[in-house]
Amino acid sequence: MKKRKRKPTEVVKKVIVRPAHEIAIEALKKIQEQKLWQQGFYKEYHSGVADTIRSYIEHRFSITAMEMPSDDTLSHFRNNLVSPEAFEKLRYLLQSADMVKFAKGIPVGSENELSMQNAFDFIALTKQASKEDFEKPVTEEIKEVAP
Repeated sequence: MKKRKRKPTEVVKKVIVRPAHEIAIEALKKIQEQKLWQQGFYKEYHSGVADTIRSYIEHRFSITAMEMPSDDTLSHFRNNLVSPEAFEKLRYLLQSADMVKFAKGIPVGSENELSMQNAFDFIALTKQASKEDFEKPVTEEIKEVAP
């Protein structure tokens, strides 16, 4: 009797790739929950926010923002890659993070909150449209015409 040769079965793992904006928003919320700047850890707070945005930029725009200085990162966005509003929010966020990290500046509470808000706004302005955005149900209005 001949033995049948069994072909080895391949196990295919399905990897679900999450959108970059979801990952970034989750990371920003964790930073918010830690309340670092309220405890006096300004450098850690601004570094975390800036690093999260840089990571988002790498995944969303394929720009190696983690290894670049802030000015080089901003120069990539000057050629209308994003809206002027999004560019200004990114510029403010990165410059304030640099002031805290390198110039040892101590921002006031409203500046800390504004940096976080700018991070959320930048992500909201630059996130890619998902399939769900296109699959919203369309409601049609049917009017009856009187005879």
